[in-house]
Amino acid sequence: MKSLLSVLLLTLSMQVSANTIEGAFGLKLGKVVPQKIRFDKYKDRGPYWFKFNPVKPLAGYDNYYFRLSPVKKKVVSIHAEGHTGGKQSNCEGSYNDLKTYFEYKYGENDREYISLSVYRVEFKSKSGIRRIVLECTSLKQDIEYFDYNEYIKAENEEKGILIRKHSDFDL
Repeated sequence: MKSLLSVLLLTLSMQVSANTIEGAFGLKLGKVVPQKIRFDKYKDRGPYWFKFNPVKPLAGYDNYYFRLSPVKKKVVSIHAEGHTGGKQSNCEGSYNDLKTYFEYKYGENDREYISLSVYRVEFKSKSGIRRIVLECTSLKQDIEYFDYNEYIKAENEEKGILIRKHSDFDL
């Protein structure tokens, strides 16, 4: 009886935590970047985007970057990207492996889109605020971790910066 109760409690605790999306590659959504993570501006993406090298990189992914909120410097989104050499078949195995892993870790996917040129699956937290998007195309494979609340806060911070920057002008 005691072992049955232990198994039941373990199962329930796994179900409760199964849908918690925290972050990846040493970064946590909604938190500041840990000091151990070294990063540089990623000018190609914009002023609040940064490239970094994770402690544990994922095979097949060679470009890692994230977006910070401009004022509070909290992580809004985290990305891992790998090039597929012009062949979607180069990322199909990785896509399927990661999809299976995410289903195991976070539960059933929220939505999946498959066409001749794109494989895309999305996992959402129970609250719907956080999500993971996994994508495979002939150009690249991509994993995105995203926090919608932090995104809205970051957009409002950016608007505030722009308003203050232009407040002296008669516009």
